[in-house]
Amino acid sequence: MPSDNEDDVGDMFAEPEDYYPPTPPPTSVTHTLASGRTLTLHLVGYSATEAHHLWNGSRVVSDYFEALPARVASRTVLEIGAGAGLPSLTAGLLGARRVVMSDYHDVDIVQTMQKNIDVCEGADEVVAKGYVWGADPAPLLAELPEPEAKFDVLILADLLFRHSEHGTLVKTIDMTMSKKKESRAYVFFTSYRPWLRHKDLVFFDVAREKGFLVEQVIDRKMEKKLFENDPGDEEVLKTVSGMMPIHQSIEGQPPHMGPGLSPPAATAGENGERQQKPKTLPCKYCSKRFSCGALVCPYFVNPNQLAHEVNPMQPMMADMGQSQAAHARIKSYDEQMGYSERAREDQPALAPGFASQAAPTSYDDYHLFLDDFAGSSHFLPPAFEPDQQMGGMWPRQAGDMHQRGLSKPASQFPSRFPSVQPDGISGMDGQARGGDEPMRAPSLRISAVDHNVIKNRLDEFSSVLPADFIFPSRHTLTRFLEGYISGFHEYLPFLHLPSLAPAEIAPELLLAILAVGAQYRFESHRGHALWYAAKAVALEQIRRRHSHEVHALLPTPAAYSPHSTRPSPSTGFRHTFASAQQERPMTQDTHREPFSPNTPQARLETIQAVLLLFAVGLWGASAILHEALSLQSHLAILVREEGLTAESSPGAAPDWETWVRLEGASRTKLIAYCFFNLCSIAYNMPPLLLTSDLSLFLPYPSRLWRAESAWQWQEARQSCPSVDITVHYAFARLFGRSAQSLPAHITSLGHYVLIHALTQHVFLLKQTSFALSSPFEPQRGLKPDDVEEVLQALRVWQTSFEHRHQLRAAESAHMGPNDTFPGGPVAFNATALLRLAYIRLYTDITPSRSLETRDHMLIASSLSNTPLLVRSLRLQKAVFQAIHALSMLVKAGVNYVARTKSLEWSIQHSLGNFECAVLLSKWLLTLSSIGPNDQPVSTDEKNFLEMIRRMLDETEFAVPIDPSLGGPAANPPSNMEALAGDSTRLRQLAAAVIRLWAETFKGTHIFDLVRVMGSSLDGYASLVEKPHDRAPMGRIAAEAGLG
Repeated sequence: MPSDNEDDVGDMFAEPEDYYPPTPPPTSVTHTLASGRTLTLHLVGYSATEAHHLWNGSRVVSDYFEALPARVASRTVLEIGAGAGLPSLTAGLLGARRVVMSDYHDVDIVQTMQKNIDVCEGADEVVAKGYVWGADPAPLLAELPEPEAKFDVLILADLLFRHSEHGTLVKTIDMTMSKKKESRAYVFFTSYRPWLRHKDLVFFDVAREKGFLVEQVIDRKMEKKLFENDPGDEEVLKTVSGMMPIHQSIEGQPPHMGPGLSPPAATAGENGERQQKPKTLPCKYCSKRFSCGALVCPYFVNPNQLAHEVNPMQPMMADMGQSQAAHARIKSYDEQMGYSERAREDQPALAPGFASQAAPTSYDDYHLFLDDFAGSSHFLPPAFEPDQQMGGMWPRQAGDMHQRGLSKPASQFPSRFPSVQPDGISGMDGQARGGDEPMRAPSLRISAVDHNVIKNRLDEFSSVLPADFIFPSRHTLTRFLEGYISGFHEYLPFLHLPSLAPAEIAPELLLAILAVGAQYRFESHRGHALWYAAKAVALEQIRRRHSHEVHALLPTPAAYSPHSTRPSPSTGFRHTFASAQQERPMTQDTHREPFSPNTPQARLETIQAVLLLFAVGLWGASAILHEALSLQSHLAILVREEGLTAESSPGAAPDWETWVRLEGASRTKLIAYCFFNLCSIAYNMPPLLLTSDLSLFLPYPSRLWRAESAWQWQEARQSCPSVDITVHYAFARLFGRSAQSLPAHITSLGHYVLIHALTQHVFLLKQTSFALSSPFEPQRGLKPDDVEEVLQALRVWQTSFEHRHQLRAAESAHMGPNDTFPGGPVAFNATALLRLAYIRLYTDITPSRSLETRDHMLIASSLSNTPLLVRSLRLQKAVFQAIHALSMLVKAGVNYVARTKSLEWSIQHSLGNFECAVLLSKWLLTLSSIGPNDQPVSTDEKNFLEMIRRMLDETEFAVPIDPSLGGPAANPPSNMEALAGDSTRLRQLAAAVIRLWAETFKGTHIFDLVRVMGSSLDGYASLVEKPHDRAPMGRIAAEAGLG
């Protein structure tokens, strides 16, 4: 019977109980030890990190330890990515002194590990810890019996399939494994995707680059595959390989064997037994096996050639063909251009045990020329002799051909950057350099191994990358990286170059750097492709990190009624519902759901990537501008989520690594704030971060930021005065009622941030002023008190800036002639913003110019339709600023500036010059519109007119004045009287000023916006030159309003 209660809607809106299939329940598996004891291992029901499987690698590691308990007995052991933790439990039962079983800090995973420990009798020395790879290992190391110690034994079982994490895993090994000669890392793995085995093996290339020796310890074939339906070569799927990275720098170890060296015929094994035959390892590209030394040598003789012949009819080729057809893969630019990695028929196979020698390099060796000449300071190649082998023309150490990249500096941070000193020139003492002088752009090359690592990391984002995206070759990669460093970095140095490792940073950040670098190498089409690729990866990273929050919002199956008639999804778990539906499906190309690291450093690198995309997109073509403006909100949210309050003072950082982390985060957030302001200046949009939001410390001196090692940083820290100054405190000092100045030791970047704060303050005051104006009344200007207050703050800023400028100039004088602006590009850009702040403070022009349309005719029309100015003393101060900018152009030479200096001028200078051109032209047009009833031209205005006329006379844009206009006794003053009263001549003068400034925009520029500005000014000048009806100005500022 129907209910009379109107609120009773029954089960109308209820979902069926099985609408969301429940998460699989926890399971358990067993493993029988060699002693006959059976261990029961509990597993989580489901985990994106694949902790719900017991992998074959774990079983083999356990058996390997049981075969010789001395490998772990009385030693400290750490297992990374433990899952069920079988090897850890075995190590504990075999008498390990302390065992830490670690995996991703998911509550279910950690609790399951602890449960396995609790039910395993005899595992008293085993503990479970949550840990994110690459994060601070202090919580793990705290479990050791001795303070400040590291682990003797590390275990990594079946982790190499996650190719993007190879660098992070090696970093974790380096941070947690002791450098004692008996310390070992056991890396056991199966290539569960046989067609990607070569990518699994890249891990060991990364380990070698970080200073590890790698030895194979076992190859074991299982009875059957772990997953019956897995495609690919069954022999590979059944095989578990065990490798052992050890530190090559430890006492008692042999030196690293580079190319041309092979291991001794008989070596001592890890347990002291004699091994008459050298260990062998499989080739990364075929089924052949080589000795440990020979494995390295043939591949690195030439990264693009194999030193042994590959049988093209291998059974695996069929699987490779299927997999390549079935799965999208990142294409290399080398592949598109025909540079393939194929065997050379003239290269014989190398027999194990024989010393390998680098094959003579052919004269057309593409990589030789790009690698060797690119890193040399010599402009000409060595003398060429036809009968001379090119291999002898560049003598190098044995490790050079193996490395093909950059040496690792002796510092805490791995780096891809060599010394910045050119060949044959000694470096300048770090203390002699100014604290804010720009760092010289280091030479940067990417090794073939790094290039492969980077491509592998991008493979995990193939589902979101554009289908036609082509990853650059390693030489193009190097070119774009150097373009970023030499072109963009010094203008806004928020990336820490000494610790920047391209193969280890987040893929979205690397792509963003490449996109910027391509722009500065004038390869805009590639830059645009990289920009869209970086945007896709960045947004995917953000989506993945936030997906767990979406899962938490979803109702559980218990919340649904079984009486609903709505259809139920046929497949999937709650983990893949809603926004998580875009996750890549489980295919033969991946066994784990993709996920993104959610560490503070990973989040910071995503912010830096979005910041770079926003920074260059703002000045790009119209389509990219719209995309960049949509990124603005993402960037603001990300920055706010990370916090706008300083975590702690960088000055209190105990070590270099901590200082770099704190200073890098602060610089990134402050520069994001600056770019929000630049967007506001250019497009008249409200900034998404306000000065009142910032509780961050101003940047420290660049001498500290440039330090390439911990000892250099410590040395600079002792000699470079630094004071913790917050943005709030410095901004308050600018507006202090007493005659206070800014604190000493504010850096160029600190001044740059503060001038942005003042510019934003002017913008917000103007918005209030415009909002209070009536459409039927003359436009209301700023209150005199507000103008005077901001003017005083600008004076305080200018006094502090000039003082620092003089100090840096004096330091530069001691170091010899210097053609650069003291303080570098950052200080130079700050001067452009100062002029903009003065102009916008003094004038009442609405700053919107339709620049966002990128339509030069529409922008020209908008400029022409801008109302004339209100004549006042304030306006005259703004005009003086514009005339000063004009004088600098004329003094240097307009054509010279356009042809040679345009690349040195940033977007701040372009916006400032554009503003000056519009202001000066509008002021001249205002004078041309003076009617009989208006106040005549004042003496100061006549003087300004004379300045402008004389400056134009120095250029090809001079405006002739008929002397007869002044009467029989014509003289310069009377000429000016005639000019001031001649509307036509004043309009010609305005058009000439516009065209002069437009000429400076016609040089070589990086961004589309600058070219559009030049075309717009030309169109605006044409509109000014057209006949125009004389319209009396009709209004002049009241005397009380003259500021």
